Amino acid sequence: MAKVIIEDEKVKNLGGTYSILRIAIIGVVSGLLYFGLTALLDSKIDSIEMSGNIATVLVAFVSVVAMMGLRMVQPLLVTSASGATLWGLSSLTNGLQTLEVVLWSAFLYAICYMLFSWMSRYNRVVPVLLVTAMIIISMRMIIAS
Repeated sequence: MAKVIIEDEKVKNLGGTYSILRIAIIGVVSGLLYFGLTALLDSKIDSIEMSGNIATVLVAFVSVVAMMGLRMVQPLLVTSASGATLWGLSSLTNGLQTLEVVLWSAFLYAICYMLFSWMSRYNRVVPVLLVTAMIIISMRMIIAS
C-alpha cells in the first residue's frame, strides 16, 4: 500500500533566516520609541525613573509583537533579557542632552537586541538561559558600580 504525502504550502518556517539587519532596525526603532514614551510619561508622571521603567515594559511588548510579525526566533527571550539589562536606562541618561539620550537609547537597544537574538538561535534552551542570565547579572553589576 502506498502512502500519499501532501505538502501544505501555507506552512512557514519560524526563524528560518537570521537577519541581523532586521533585528538592528527593530532595536533602533525600539530605542527611539523608548525615548518618546519616557518623555511623554515624564510629562504626566513627573518621575524620570518611573517613566523609564514603564516605557521599558511597553517597548518590550511592542517589540515582541513586531518580532512575532517578522517571524524572528525567541522574541520573548530577546525583549525580556534586553529589558532586564536596560532597566533604569532613563536614570543613567538623565542629565544628558536630548540628542545624546536619543542616540544612546537607540544604540543600546539595538546592541542588546542583536546580542540576545544571536544567542537565542542556539537550539538548546538551558545553555541559552544560563548564558543570558549571566550576561544580565554581569551588566546589572557593571551598571550598579
